[in-house]
Amino acid sequence: MRSARMFFRVVVLLLMLSAVAQACTVPVFRYALERWPAAPYVVTVFVDGEPRGEVKESIEAMQKFADARTAPGNLVVNVVNTGHPVDGDRVKELWAEHKKKHAEPFMVVEYPEEDGKEWVCWSGPINYETVNTLLDSPARRQVAKDILSGISATWVLVESGDRAKDDAAAKVLDESLRKFEKEFALPEIDPDDPTSKLRSALPLKLKFTTLRIKKDDAAERLFVHQMVAAEKDVSLDKGPLVFAIFGRGRVMPPLVGEEIVEKYVYEFATFLCGACSCEVKTLNPGTDLLMAADWDAILEDRKVEEPAKTSIAGKQVAIPRGLATQPTNVATSGQDAAASQGNSRMWWFIGGGILLAFFAAMGSLRGKRRAGQI
Repeated sequence: MRSARMFFRVVVLLLMLSAVAQACTVPVFRYALERWPAAPYVVTVFVDGEPRGEVKESIEAMQKFADARTAPGNLVVNVVNTGHPVDGDRVKELWAEHKKKHAEPFMVVEYPEEDGKEWVCWSGPINYETVNTLLDSPARRQVAKDILSGISATWVLVESGDRAKDDAAAKVLDESLRKFEKEFALPEIDPDDPTSKLRSALPLKLKFTTLRIKKDDAAERLFVHQMVAAEKDVSLDKGPLVFAIFGRGRVMPPLVGEEIVEKYVYEFATFLCGACSCEVKTLNPGTDLLMAADWDAILEDRKVEEPAKTSIAGKQVAIPRGLATQPTNVATSGQDAAASQGNSRMWWFIGGGILLAFFAAMGSLRGKRRAGQI
């Protein structure tokens, strides 16, 4: 996937220069938050007979998570009784592949379907511990809290375990984001363009936060796995990893090890803060994460409600004290859209046949990425 990420970087630069061809002037991070619902993960539980005890309670917890009134999780739960013939082509495929790996009962978690493609995120036993860490974690709650407060994106650094490398990566990331906040200007919103209307009263500002996670943090293991497993050639042993999360929990492809440099941080940040050139979510880079948040609160102009804490058999995922994202605290951090008008015109000079090639290439690239061909 390394060649694919390099391709993405080139496309980002070209895309920013093709802004003259676009209609929408809303920054990508804000467009995604207001207009791109998080697609659902599919959890298929395989159990011989009727679910009982811990398995039954785990299934009920996942269904409650998905059906919450104000802060539902993006999840669909299917229960397959293997004591009867297994129906459905996809379910048969999952059963045939994963029954060799796990004793029943077990569950298979699939990423959201995109372009007709289905792909597995994780599989393993269904029990209190795995369901708790699958559905919820302190870091995901913090990310959602930040984004719903108006943060443009939260950049998650998954540590490698090498203190020197991790600290160096964190320093580069923080300094690069601070510099970007000073120098970049959000696009000028066109008040006469109906596609560029902001749908919420949330202040439009350019501000980032960062969050560090240890790769062996038990509470975050399935959150980290979601991000890492979305990319075929990425693993935790390749050094520190940086993931930018924006919108309703959409994560960008990572920067890996030596790629964590100012140049590439700038390119990713430029994409996130530039005008939304493609309004179709699946044609944009990124993968939706499994998380619960009261995203619609900003559209309904009401107070954001906290999602219910996942609790099964007295085991609860709670946010430990001290876990918080770090803002990139600079004087110009948090600049509002009105103050950023002047420099934004620099992106509007060179136009636009690149867009058609971009959409076609991204569609092809995403298909290959899911299939592991690149």
